[in-house]
Amino acid sequence: MSIVSRTDAMVECALELLLHDAGPKMDVVKILVNRWPEATGLQLMVALIGAANAIEQVYAVGSPARLDADRAIRRAVLLSLDLYALESRGISPARGRDLLAFWGEEASEAGSDSP
Repeated sequence: MSIVSRTDAMVECALELLLHDAGPKMDVVKILVNRWPEATGLQLMVALIGAANAIEQVYAVGSPARLDADRAIRRAVLLSLDLYALESRGISPARGRDLLAFWGEEASEAGSDSP
């Protein structure tokens, strides 16, 4: 699968997750990362921003769907912080699998009794 077709599929998936009424909007990034662990952080960012842009192009201001676009942008911002943390560790380009490992480390640290 080419990088463009993978990114297009990721944008489509993000759109479906964001616009589905019962969808886990909070987990859109984790779903994308689990589905495409080889995707780069930049591809994940493009998927989120592309989905947000598509929503903004179709739905009027004030539409509940526009809130989903805002959520996607916020998720992209938070994702950029994690990608920056990985880059500061020398992992560049960071991929989905790197994010999964990083999030696993954060969860382990949060659950430990250490200060």
